[in-house]
Amino acid sequence: MCISTGEAAFSGTIVYCGRQHHPEHGLVHVLGYQNTAANLADGPNAMVLHLPARQLTPRHFLSSGRTGDVLHRMVDAVESAAAATDGIAWMGSELQPVQVFDHDIYTVLLATDPTAVPAALRQVPPHRRPDLDPDLLRFYADHFADHTIAVCCFDNADARRAKPCCCGTRPSTPTA
Repeated sequence: MCISTGEAAFSGTIVYCGRQHHPEHGLVHVLGYQNTAANLADGPNAMVLHLPARQLTPRHFLSSGRTGDVLHRMVDAVESAAAATDGIAWMGSELQPVQVFDHDIYTVLLATDPTAVPAALRQVPPHRRPDLDPDLLRFYADHFADHTIAVCCFDNADARRAKPCCCGTRPSTPTA
């Protein structure tokens, strides 16, 4: 589940977790997370998710296209992305400490070390840049060391249904 850095209203949350056998990469785990977000704070805000994976990149965020029913089509999206000419770079790429990219209504900071997030906030547009408590980020670093943290920054006072944050990754250890 998510938390927010300021007052917010999240509703209609849908979570999808699954596993799929990929012909080249073997077993992959798939996560889909979608909600409706409204910023109730006086300034920018962020939704924070801890994701049970390492080495996530923006390429692992799968496009959901124009529709909101991607969670029902998640396995098909993973198979289609892997079949593309350049496929999904599952492993072996050099990762930045924090990757910053736009995804629908969010500017996302993706980090394997949550304590590296504050330095990367300058890459977030000022109207979306939240104040993040370093103690919160230290908590995630201490208690979820094998997770990637996604800080999804937003500033829309009117509730907007965000496109899902969908990630596909290989498990770090073999799973039966």
